[in-house]
Parts: sequence; structure tokens; C-alpha cells
Amino acid sequence: MSEPPATLAHPAVMNRPPELSFAGMCTMCGNKGTFSGVRSPSRESFPCPSCRATLRYREQAGAILSVFSHGRSHFLDHFRHQPECQRLAILEAAIRGPFIRRFKDVPGYVRSYYFEDAVPGETRDGVICQDLERMTFADASFDLIITSDVMEHVFDVDAVIAETARVLRPGGAHIFSVPMVFPLRPGSTARARRGPGGVEHLAEPRYHRSGLDEPSLVVTDFGADLAARHAERGLRARFHRSMPLTAVLNGNAVVVARRPLQ
Repeated sequence: MSEPPATLAHPAVMNRPPELSFAGMCTMCGNKGTFSGVRSPSRESFPCPSCRATLRYREQAGAILSVFSHGRSHFLDHFRHQPECQRLAILEAAIRGPFIRRFKDVPGYVRSYYFEDAVPGETRDGVICQDLERMTFADASFDLIITSDVMEHVFDVDAVIAETARVLRPGGAHIFSVPMVFPLRPGSTARARRGPGGVEHLAEPRYHRSGLDEPSLVVTDFGADLAARHAERGLRARFHRSMPLTAVLNGNAVVVARRPLQ
């Protein structure tokens, strides 16, 4: 009897990256289970089976807890109800994302976005128009600033760092995610800059989707100098890892840039 013909896999299936999985607890909702995903791009993978928060958001949640919960909360959905959280003044530069629902009932929570057709300081649907390079907030206004995949899109990174240092309170932190390649490049590379005639591209243009679901130009590929650039403006920056496995899942960095108490 002849053997049946071999079944050929669809090319998309053949080229699909192999899945990885690990057991753990979600730093966003507290779910304990198995997180499955692909190694690249891992930062948008490994969703929580319960709340669906991906790896990069869970790493940010873990960083927030490491700075502000003092070891009393192990996931954000617990921490947000605690007095330590309810007392925080929080600025999040976002239109959407998992932190909005969790922090919206914190009295000091403020949400911002840069609307090109609005005046800085103007409020639109509860969101304040802010240019992160030139914020309208007073000095020492916030304990926590959250930006998720924003820093790679700003043209003057050093101006944003200086502004976050200005509006952070002593002991406060800017906790942000950026796509990065590990091992880290020694220095950051500008992909575009402002010129007299508009945007000048220094590398092949690359775009991400903005909070308004529009193309957003990637301006900088960051490197190991990111910490030193914060130090020049009085902030102590470190890379945060919530889970040991994330050290081998390349492509994501969560940075904690903290203003010293003194």
C-alpha cells in the first residue's frame, strides 16, 4: 500500500517564530499562570492570560511597584487601592493603554497628549495637551511620570529629560518603556532631526502607531548612553527587570529615572 502524500505546511506557519512559555505572576493583575509568546518581538508578546497586558506593560508595572509600593503590593491592581498609591500625583502621556483604567480613580492622576492643533495646557476630552519638551506644569508637580514607547519619537530627548527632572518631586520617578536592542549599543543613534525645511531623515524612515492610530516617526534608536544623559540632568536612571526571563528576551527596556530626595 502506498503511503499518503506528505502535507505541506502553509508558508506563514513554517516561518512562524517558535513559541516560548514561562510560569509566573502578572505584575499588572496578579494572575498566576503560564505566559506564552514569541521571542521576537517579545515586548508585544507574552500577554497575561487574564488581563492581556503584554510583557512591556508588565515590566513597567513591576518598575512602578519597585519604587512606590515599598514591598507591600506585588501587583498593580492591589497597589492602586492602597493609600500609598492614592496619594501619588501621576502624569501619564497616553491616549490609551492598561494604566489608564487602573489609575483613573487616583485623585492626582493626570493624562496628557500632544495634539498638534491644540494649545499646550488646553484640555480635550479630559486629556491635557502637552509638549513633553516644554511642559506647562509647575516645578515639582508629580511623583510619577509614565510614558510608554514615547521617548523614541521625540526630537529633543535631552529637553524631555530636563523637563521631567523639573516637574518631578524629590524621590519621584519617570518610568518609561522604549524599544532597545540587547546587548546595548554604546551610544544612541539619531534617525531624524528637525531642519530649516522640516524633518531631515538620517536613516530609512521607521514608523510606529501613535495613540491616535496614526504613523509616528521613530527619531532615536537608544543605546547605553541613556543613563548618562539622565545623570547630566540630575536624575538617576537604571534599567528594570521584573522577571529573570526578560533578560534573554531582547527588544524591550523599561527605564526608571528617579529624582534624588536631596
